[in-house]
Amino acid sequence: MNDIKNFWHELIAEKAKFSITWRLGIAASVIFHILIWSIRETYLSSFREVIQLRPVVSLIVVTLFSELILTVLTATEISFFKRYKRACTFRKVLIVKNVFTALISLIYLISVTHFIGNALKIESLNTVKEIVNTPLTWGVFIYWLSVANVNFLMLSIHSQTGMSLFSQLGRRKYHEPFEEERVFLFIDMIGSTTIAEKIGSKKYFELLNDIYYDISFPIGYFGADVYQYVGDEVVVSWEINDGISKNKCVRLFEAIQFVINKNGDKYEERYSVRPKFKGALHAGGVTTGEVGYFRTAILHSGDVLNTSARMEKLAGELKRDLIVSGFLLQKLDKRLLKYDDLGVHQLTGKQKNIHLYEVSTSQ
Repeated sequence: MNDIKNFWHELIAEKAKFSITWRLGIAASVIFHILIWSIRETYLSSFREVIQLRPVVSLIVVTLFSELILTVLTATEISFFKRYKRACTFRKVLIVKNVFTALISLIYLISVTHFIGNALKIESLNTVKEIVNTPLTWGVFIYWLSVANVNFLMLSIHSQTGMSLFSQLGRRKYHEPFEEERVFLFIDMIGSTTIAEKIGSKKYFELLNDIYYDISFPIGYFGADVYQYVGDEVVVSWEINDGISKNKCVRLFEAIQFVINKNGDKYEERYSVRPKFKGALHAGGVTTGEVGYFRTAILHSGDVLNTSARMEKLAGELKRDLIVSGFLLQKLDKRLLKYDDLGVHQLTGKQKNIHLYEVSTSQ
């Protein structure tokens, strides 16, 4: 039961990938539908005469079938290939993906065509051998195999950039800098220097890699964007209305803590340590835009990031798990929070004082 629950949570965390898949499925279905209905000199002519479907109805049928297959492939990507590619080379992963996709696509194509052909009593579609020997079958197979590979490619791009960033780049939002309000969560491993000295740089890197993989699911589940990884520090953010909705920003930190504690035995077995994290939450206005040429990046610029970074360091000095600025606390639903007033502090390099609180959910 727990495995099913975890699998479901993983799918929710990766819901942005399904958005990519479903939009691609619609586009591919429209193109496929136009191509198929333009073919005249094949057995498809008699097929159309027997089916007697209107173009709109057949488009809906094609779209439903394509969305089903692409959704299955995306779920497989999330549940299997995401883990498989961490242990194998890109070439092996690509080969396995193509073989798997080809088998699924071919079996699906032959089964559906054979079923429809028999149901409609079309003799030219009556046997698997005749289906396989039909050029049109292989044309359809290659088309949908190509669509499946495009889907895998887009999912890989998503894994590198994040869905919100990927979709916004498609709309050219970041080509011109603009101002927005965002929530930032800075989290950092406690005692990272000591841990690195204890286990060595290679083991330390592997530890970080395992941690970042494990916490990626709660980050996706709560709809946050990973802004950057800086050594043992992770910075995630939301547009402000999304981040404060249902206290997502606070709940994400607690979900990360839960995942880290849950995997504590694994970390101790592999690296002889049980990592712990501290964090800081702040919100404010930033200027956002795309920078660079050979390797572009989306940059957030503003005092809120400097303040958040200093707050995160102060959390360690105060020995607190998560601290939040008074400005952000006022925007959260305090009825669902437990918070402790830490007073006013002057952060390093800052002239203005900031009111800080330790916070956790009341659930």
